[in-house]
Amino acid sequence: MKKIPTTCLIAVSFAILRNVFGQNFIVQETQEGLNTEYNVINNSPIPFNIDAFAVESTGGSPSTTDPGWSAVLLDASSWLQSMGGTLPSWLDYTGETYAQAFPKDPASVDGYVLDQPNLGSVISTGSSLDGFFFQGAPDSTDRFMLVNEHGPAIVEGQIITHFGTVEVVPEPTVLSLVGIGILVLCWRMKRPDTAQAFARMRGLRPCRLGRRGGRKPRVESRA
Repeated sequence: MKKIPTTCLIAVSFAILRNVFGQNFIVQETQEGLNTEYNVINNSPIPFNIDAFAVESTGGSPSTTDPGWSAVLLDASSWLQSMGGTLPSWLDYTGETYAQAFPKDPASVDGYVLDQPNLGSVISTGSSLDGFFFQGAPDSTDRFMLVNEHGPAIVEGQIITHFGTVEVVPEPTVLSLVGIGILVLCWRMKRPDTAQAFARMRGLRPCRLGRRGGRKPRVESRA
């Protein structure tokens, strides 16, 4: 039997992982006042070591509250520069040109990168990483790119990046108002009509107005 080269097996393994786990990395956008927060979620069955990510949004002025991370506004020119001053350029580290990563060729994208190389933030299964912001409103068409931590030598077929579109999450205040509205609607549906209840108590039947307006309602005794 002919032996299959190890490199081929590795490439096939990476391809399988991409198909199984590729859609399980999610970026959510939640508006908080004038800002929108990014939240990176790992729904895959394996931990996710993330070194950087970038999102095409309608806003700008990216910022972060996470220690060890830097925020930068990226364009086609800065894509060729060092990531955070320590990692190689975005082109060299991701293996993607600016146009490949963001085919719409936006004027700029929001970028976030670790300050120290090879010290990726591990997002365990079912966990998330938040604390990344930009000024502007969320948009469900925003495209994201997540970057896996990896060494300088890239194995053929190795999964370096994950792409997708964001999920927009309503503000907590909006969710609260929607919940209150549903409760009120349910209460009104279960609450008996006041006039009908009053008529039943007195053994009377409320009479509806005629087709023409202006007449006062009459109360008739039941036959």
